[in-house]
Amino acid sequence: MTAHLRAAEELIDHVRPEDNRYKAAGEPDVIGWTRPWRNHTQCASFQTQLLKHVYGWADDEFFTTHFRSVSPPSRTYRWVFERRRVPHFTPVDTVADLRPGDLVVVDYGHRRPTNTGHLALVRGVPVPAGPANGDKPYVVPIADCTADPHGTSAEYPDSRSPAGQGAGYGHMVFHASRETGGFAGYAWSVTAQQVHCVAERPIVAVRVV
Repeated sequence: MTAHLRAAEELIDHVRPEDNRYKAAGEPDVIGWTRPWRNHTQCASFQTQLLKHVYGWADDEFFTTHFRSVSPPSRTYRWVFERRRVPHFTPVDTVADLRPGDLVVVDYGHRRPTNTGHLALVRGVPVPAGPANGDKPYVVPIADCTADPHGTSAEYPDSRSPAGQGAGYGHMVFHASRETGGFAGYAWSVTAQQVHCVAERPIVAVRVV
């Protein structure tokens, strides 16, 4: 298990629901990595704070140099990862190649200043989700911070209650192109009806090395 995934799981396993929330825009990020365990972040800032906590190279100077922000939003992460190589990150080009510790970034494709996308940390290998007429779906266990838990499936649960929020465990469905194996789209959960294609919401994945 990677060091940052281990740290994420330790926090999620210990933080109490009342100390775990998806922060509002403009509020500072607050994480307590030991007692009292606490998490007040958003999806991208949770992963940024996680990397800063675990790795010496992941400091404000690193993020400012490569992302022009000490805490980049999901949109910026996707834009940078898609256009250039960043030290300590290597691309993961196919859904089937995702491994625990990888990061998957979804860009919602709009110009609003907040809620620009989603950033999730992979917890397990992708599981084929059965036959499909077109792209091949995989269920991927993830750890993230969200105000919208990933469905209500008993087989693929979310650790937060349906009304819960903050850091936790869930499952997303990523669709792979049958021609290339690359990311073709995603669904928020196995119970979600809508599949977003990459033409509408671009996706990029990276491995922390």
